[in-house]
Amino acid sequence: MVDDVGDRSARTIGDLFLEVERVHDRNAVVRQLVDGRWEGTPDWRFHRRALRVALYFDERLRLEPGRGVALAAKLGPDLAVIAWAALSRGSPVVLLPVHPGDDLLVDPPPELPGAVVVVGDDGVAPALPEPHGPVVGLGPSVREGTTSLATLLDLGGTLDTGERANAFRSRARAIDPGATALVHPAEGRAGWERLRQGDILTRVRHTWSARPPRTGDDVELTMGPVSPRDFIALIASIAGGHSCAVFSPARGEHRSTGSVGNR
Repeated sequence: MVDDVGDRSARTIGDLFLEVERVHDRNAVVRQLVDGRWEGTPDWRFHRRALRVALYFDERLRLEPGRGVALAAKLGPDLAVIAWAALSRGSPVVLLPVHPGDDLLVDPPPELPGAVVVVGDDGVAPALPEPHGPVVGLGPSVREGTTSLATLLDLGGTLDTGERANAFRSRARAIDPGATALVHPAEGRAGWERLRQGDILTRVRHTWSARPPRTGDDVELTMGPVSPRDFIALIASIAGGHSCAVFSPARGEHRSTGSVGNR
């Protein structure tokens, strides 16, 4: 909990990444229902996946830290890995509509051009302005021109050397607390609102104060469109080092396929 993770010296999510990857006090960081059974991802595997995503962004995509990672997918374990990787390397996360029929309805934020776009199981993104960057699909099959998360993790694994991992940790340590961390549509979609790295950390600490992370606790989240509130709850659960984010299907949906497995 806050005793060993998230002490007052932490200024950014990058700092929290460095702290929590050393904590092993829970059976799983995330858990979801797969074919009627609950399956979880251990903390060491979750953080390794996030590191490999970050290395892929660094080495293969040459994604500058200020360029965005746009999420047009539903909340779930795989999206959690990408969000954690993005924040930990200093990339702003941009929350976009999930469904193809949803337009942005507002002028796109400056973080969107050139951003990596993450789409859901169906591989379909909402109408996006050009130019945007590479598209990553979370489903078992992806459309032409889209890279699956499974492929991304495999390629990221080839980059996962001690030297590169330590270089990533140095960059995570150097993130500016004033850097943009989250961009989401304002209420009524009248423009965009932004939270900085330091703002996210403050809200995470408020979440911990209201409900201190304890070993064995579950943080229940619905596998639906990502709201800023759910996003903060997810990051607080990951960064707390003790609780598990449990993803339940939205009402009327049945979740039958799992995440990317043991990569």
